[in-house]
Amino acid sequence: MEVNEPKTLYLATGKGISEYNKKDYLMPFSLTVGRIAESLIQELFLLEGYQTYKYGLENTYQYLYKQLKYNNTSAAKSLRKSPDLILYDPTNEQLNYAEVKFSSTGHFIFKETQFENYEQSYPEGYFFLVTPTNLYCLPFEEMRKRKKVVFEKCEDLLLINSKHFDLREKSIEHFEKFVSVFYNDEFLKQNSKIHGTYRNY
Repeated sequence: MEVNEPKTLYLATGKGISEYNKKDYLMPFSLTVGRIAESLIQELFLLEGYQTYKYGLENTYQYLYKQLKYNNTSAAKSLRKSPDLILYDPTNEQLNYAEVKFSSTGHFIFKETQFENYEQSYPEGYFFLVTPTNLYCLPFEEMRKRKKVVFEKCEDLLLINSKHFDLREKSIEHFEKFVSVFYNDEFLKQNSKIHGTYRNY
């Protein structure tokens, strides 16, 4: 398999692709960052006895997702906008949708246009917000009302304080340590060279 050296260099250092389309090189990096966050939430719920299933377009049809990533037609937008995971609790047969986002900006901003079909299709979905140190959880409707979550002011939204899911505190603490391992200082420093100001995934 042929390796694209300029692309590899850019993903590693943020340098060397001035003659290329930058967004083509950011996509694999962005998808990886997001998938780490999704996997952490998925594995936490698996540990707690839930059945979890990957659901979003980027998980089920990766090639199609890449083809539609920058396609702004209504059909493409509708396909792109679906939650990341399905969480099923076999003890009470409760099923929930989960949208997972990573941010190290200290806040998360809800953009109505990015989730315009959620109110109709996934009204009982949950947002899981992953930061370099903590896990947060809130229902879609609450996220929609808040518009913005400032993490240092939202201790009530910490997953460890959540009443929405029956998860053990020790398990949550364990996975918050995982978060700090994957999204460590070196990762954030390297990422800033590539993206500049960090954004949400």
